[in-house]
Amino acid sequence: MKPILQVEKLYRILLLFAVAELVLCGSGQVVKIGGGLTLRMLNYLCMFGFYPLFIAYGHFKMNRLDWKVFGFYLLTFFFATNWCLINGNTLNLVEDLKPLSYFLVFPFFVITINSCTDIRKISSIIQYGALFMSVVYLVYLMAIKLLGLVDFVAFYGSMSEQSDVMFRDEGGELFYKGFLFLPIGLLFWLKEKKIVPVCIILLAIYFTLTRGFYIIAMLGIACYVISISKKNLPTLLFWGICGMAAIFVVVASGLFEMGEARSDGDLIRIVTFEQVIDRVTPLSTLIGHGFGDGVPIRTIHMENAFLEIFHKQGILGLSFWMFLLYGIHFYSKRAIIHRDISRLYWIGTLMVYVQSLFNPFLTNPIGMSFVIISYACCRHLSQPGAATDFRPSFAQGSHS
Repeated sequence: MKPILQVEKLYRILLLFAVAELVLCGSGQVVKIGGGLTLRMLNYLCMFGFYPLFIAYGHFKMNRLDWKVFGFYLLTFFFATNWCLINGNTLNLVEDLKPLSYFLVFPFFVITINSCTDIRKISSIIQYGALFMSVVYLVYLMAIKLLGLVDFVAFYGSMSEQSDVMFRDEGGELFYKGFLFLPIGLLFWLKEKKIVPVCIILLAIYFTLTRGFYIIAMLGIACYVISISKKNLPTLLFWGICGMAAIFVVVASGLFEMGEARSDGDLIRIVTFEQVIDRVTPLSTLIGHGFGDGVPIRTIHMENAFLEIFHKQGILGLSFWMFLLYGIHFYSKRAIIHRDISRLYWIGTLMVYVQSLFNPFLTNPIGMSFVIISYACCRHLSQPGAATDFRPSFAQGSHS
């Protein structure tokens, strides 16, 4: 009994530590341990290390829908890999396999997120992680713009090799891949009606000068307000008017045009789309061209994740990500007692999917991890036992 409890304690520590790293550390290249090994890779390997223990204690248990999702992923993953080998497009194969292989930890999250306590702690990590990044970013901007405490040229030079950061202009504004969690964390603060954190995060999102973040922030707020007000027409009408007024102010103020010129990036997206369409065949429409196959302007990854999925895996690959979205929605709708929590993860998932039209978050551990966590959280909240904050242990068994 005691070894089982020790295993449970260890995997819970790893679970929360891994979630914190996913939220704060962007693409995973921020914290490097040495020899090419990053903290995210280490967490990834540790998650795999628990699989033999789960099997040994007879608790590698997933329900039918879980196995369908995981099996569908394996089918599309290995099919696209084999199709790549058949076509001989192996030059960039590893670059495609590395980010998508993160989905192999899907069983770890599904098995280990098995109590409301876990979900509350994960929600707090997302919530306070977003606030922490917002405060740090705003303090950094104040130090550069207002106080002159940071030399932007020197700071820019020191960050030149950091792939997670992209500077917008000489004013110091920047895009950090981990900022994806700012609009998501905003939802959790909205639920708690905490005005100060909401304003801080909104301000930080504004200064990212990232249109995609503006769009998903507005989408998230709109979806959340509609979800809590659908039985209260006056409230819904009030927030609808406020929303339209906000959109008018945003458009009239030229918010989407601020920062550096977007024309080059927009042109690249258009050309990428045209080059993908030019290479479409009846067979590629169904199964894609396989991993490792890009287009001249984007030889490896594309800004639009769904366009890349279609190009490399066809309708088959797109079907997997839609099936995963269905699974999260299915569990979210069944979470009667904790609908207020499950709706946050469902809306957050929609935000990741929409943002992936602009940046490939869904096919990267940053966005993929949140989608997997959302699935696992909504899965547990949909269970009848989730009505109480009861934490099952391996010794007592867990739901399937």
